[in-house]
Amino acid sequence: MKPTDEQKTIIESTGPACVDAVAGSGKTSLLVQYAKARPRQRILCLTFNRSVKLLNQQRFLAAGCKNVRVETGHSLGYANVVPAGRYKIAKNGLALTDIVGLCGLSNIDPAEQMIFAGHIYRALVFFCNVATTSFSSLDYTCCPTSPAAREFAQIHHDEIIGHARFLLGEMYQRRLPLIHDAYLKFFQLQKPNLSGFDVIMVDEAQDIGGSMLDVYMRQPADLILVGDAHQSIYGFRHAVNAMAMAPYPHFPLSTSFRFGPEIASLAKKILRMKRSVEPSSRVPGIRGAGPADLGQSHAVLARGNLQLIKEAMAVVTKNAGAKLHFEGGLQSYTCLGEGSSLFDILHLRTGKRSQIRSAFIASFPDYQALEHYIEATNDQELRLAAKIVDEYSLLLFDLVRRLKAAQVERKDAEITFSTVHKAKGFEYDQVELVEGFIDREMLHSIKRKLIENDDSAPPKEAVLEEINILYVAATRAAKKLTIDFEI
Repeated sequence: MKPTDEQKTIIESTGPACVDAVAGSGKTSLLVQYAKARPRQRILCLTFNRSVKLLNQQRFLAAGCKNVRVETGHSLGYANVVPAGRYKIAKNGLALTDIVGLCGLSNIDPAEQMIFAGHIYRALVFFCNVATTSFSSLDYTCCPTSPAAREFAQIHHDEIIGHARFLLGEMYQRRLPLIHDAYLKFFQLQKPNLSGFDVIMVDEAQDIGGSMLDVYMRQPADLILVGDAHQSIYGFRHAVNAMAMAPYPHFPLSTSFRFGPEIASLAKKILRMKRSVEPSSRVPGIRGAGPADLGQSHAVLARGNLQLIKEAMAVVTKNAGAKLHFEGGLQSYTCLGEGSSLFDILHLRTGKRSQIRSAFIASFPDYQALEHYIEATNDQELRLAAKIVDEYSLLLFDLVRRLKAAQVERKDAEITFSTVHKAKGFEYDQVELVEGFIDREMLHSIKRKLIENDDSAPPKEAVLEEINILYVAATRAAKKLTIDFEI
């Protein structure tokens, strides 16, 4: 395909650059064309996840770009740290029940043991993902968003940081298996020199961990950052928007080949919502040049697991023969961290402790203790799971059984269900967005609280990310977009 004028300008540019690419603007095609124009240069292309890595490898090889090596940030960090250091990986992560023992928390009030362990784990993950290289300069109190969690972190900050430092030290000394975030941090601390490459291209540069961005920006190669600041939706994983931090010239990719003018107009309307909390926010030019014919793939996208499960349960209740697909698999919506599931929480709520399989959930003496933990740690995943259990109670068993029976492959599905984060990188002909996203009424309420300096107002950054999440969801649509709420 012949490059557009915008693409041609980028392909012919020299030196480091930021490419501001709107949703559906053909980022991968641009990267392939950029590499083809530089057959004698050694190029490293870094992608967001493994599935995109495999897809991009095929695209570069099909274009004859044998000078390109494709990796993810994790695969790059793993290859440079784990084999050489003879480290072992904690396949199931680091359980909070293990942290209680490792950090000697069994001597404190049992009601606080898991709360303490939860904060320690979050502080460890936070340090591994930010650019700072010293625990002494880490301010963990900026992480919790709920008042109860923030207060606990402020009171026990030094103890939390001390335990997190201890755990990472144990991993470094090989006395504990590594969590995945840890080998990324060790890679950063090595101050690696990727001198084997002339160009480093980073896809989805709006969602890079600070530790890996520090690695990339230290390299002698030309750094090409490709992304969309308005698709930054991983703040909860401590991702940073490299597009705003890198001092490089910016080039636009403003034409979307995914959708047409109508969806482009809605996308811009969503981004204008940012002006309610950030008056200087700039809405990019988005030109929809996608096909207008209506396709068959149909997706329902939700903000979180609770809304998604509710919508899917409503479908199987009305239509027992429905064929449904769940991006990431149904299990990813019913199973939680720490090896827990919705059913473990239900058994705790109904007092059937003998049927709880998760050591983490079993560690709580009752359901009220779990609720206290959720508030004290601001654990959003558990909060949503508890809401599902509270709403459906014993009906949950039958409804999940029906959802399992309705599962088919994506190509055979009548409806695909997904949260926004799991749908990132996909597109569907028809997309329906259900309630749960930020909407006009919610935004007006937040704006009023911010003006009045109301302590209950969410941080401005969190509001902007919620608008980004809505924008990402809307731009998964190629032909038709249905929104069940006012924007």
